[in-house]
Amino acid sequence: MPTSLLFSAHEPHPLPHVIYAVVVAVCFVLLDAIWLYAWRAGLMTPTMNAEYVRRTLLAGVPGVVLVIASIPLSYVSLSTAAVLLLMVVPVGVISGWWVHRADRDAVANTARTALA
Repeated sequence: MPTSLLFSAHEPHPLPHVIYAVVVAVCFVLLDAIWLYAWRAGLMTPTMNAEYVRRTLLAGVPGVVLVIASIPLSYVSLSTAAVLLLMVVPVGVISGWWVHRADRDAVANTARTALA
């Protein structure tokens, strides 16, 4: 389904938004499932510890929540639901920053402990 259907000027209807949001939410969940499978199967580098994997999986949760929350909202206000769907991008950037900041802090603490 083309994204242009979400913002078409003809007869605004929530169905294209709902289908689009469901597809995006399923993609988020499947990507997390692939990440978890790869880690459990030992397909990642040894530097990927359990804490990093946990933080990475948790970083995707806000995006899924926003996408799912936009579904019922699309029946009330399509424009607000579209804005909520677009908020996935900045929330994803902030979540990614959180994961990498926590990882840098863990590495710094390990280095300080090794030097002490």
